[in-house]
Amino acid sequence: MKKIFLTFSILMQSLGAVAQFSDDFSDGAFTGDSRSVNWSGDVDSFTVNSSEQLQVNASGWGALTVQLRTPSTIARGGEWTFAVKMDLKTPDPSTTNYVRVFLTSEDEDLIDPNGFFVRIGGSDDDNISLWQANKGKANKSLIAGVKDRVKLKTFVVQIRATWESSGRFTLRSKLEGEDDWTVEGTKDISDIPTANYFGVVCYGTKTNNVAYSFDDFVVKAFDASSTGITPVNKPDALWVEYPSGGNEQYGIHYQLDRAGYSARLFIYDMMGRRVETVLNNEVLGSRGVIYRNLSGNLNHGVYIAYLEVFDALGNVQQFKKPIVVK
Repeated sequence: MKKIFLTFSILMQSLGAVAQFSDDFSDGAFTGDSRSVNWSGDVDSFTVNSSEQLQVNASGWGALTVQLRTPSTIARGGEWTFAVKMDLKTPDPSTTNYVRVFLTSEDEDLIDPNGFFVRIGGSDDDNISLWQANKGKANKSLIAGVKDRVKLKTFVVQIRATWESSGRFTLRSKLEGEDDWTVEGTKDISDIPTANYFGVVCYGTKTNNVAYSFDDFVVKAFDASSTGITPVNKPDALWVEYPSGGNEQYGIHYQLDRAGYSARLFIYDMMGRRVETVLNNEVLGSRGVIYRNLSGNLNHGVYIAYLEVFDALGNVQQFKKPIVVK
């Protein structure tokens, strides 16, 4: 009979979390042969400012677009984090003043490519949203985001996008001054796109020709063992009950600060692949146990139990525990 044991070791083998590239512009540049990340495109319309941020500097800009891109092959199974600053002369982002950050693009020109992008602004909803670009066709909305999230004249927002190998895409944001991430939305996306480039496209009017800045780009493989979010609950919010005797069931216990959270609970293998969905958007009590049948579900080896709980405002808390099946 297989037995399952909980290990409390913090040191775990990384699930492929090798960064393809990162760029914080601390060298004061964004192009050059000496750089490991070299950006191309409308280079005359960008600069690195005194705060070591990539900033639009589009003199003579009048309802035009400017773009930069760099080679990137991370797509499904990837994770992207970056910061965007807007300092607008207009009240808030609009249909003429907004940015697109292409997580993946098949084409070098980001104006009309095949790919996936995060849009900040771009509609009356003042939201942070996810779109699929279809070359020569209309773009497709995938995650609408929280309405009026960036209904601000000046703001700095961190974006974190994860696309698990199973297809689950999660878009999160955190405005300057906020302690926790806000989930803009999730979507199961089955596409496996051709990824050649990562990049930014800025749309604006003459009065906002220096209004956009970017920083802290990190593009890497998604690591299921690293949530990027510090849990605010007790560290023992998730644990496993050992089977005994002839009992083929094991219990996954949870203990939260209150009842009413919506929850997702997944089991991942050490390659970062989701091997079992235990809960999917189900409401939990403050504590409980979910019993699972060992037979046929998990082979011998090391796995990770991964719990996400959401409140009514979309705030997320995440917990993980490594487990060993013997």
